Amino acid sequence: MKTIALMSAAAIAAIAMAPMTATAAPHHGWKWKTVCKTGWHHGHKTRECHKVRTRW
Repeated sequence: MKTIALMSAAAIAAIAMAPMTATAAPHHGWKWKTVCKTGWHHGHKTRECHKVRTRW
């Protein structure tokens, strides 16, 4: 019974948050940025990069 209540509360919260993000200013929001990490792999220095989504 508790899991059903928690799931419904999460769904209601997600629905309530959707209109708030739509009313944000058009020049602010989410964007993609590249994050790189330098490390060692078999004696060679390598750089691993991946994209992450961030608020700005």
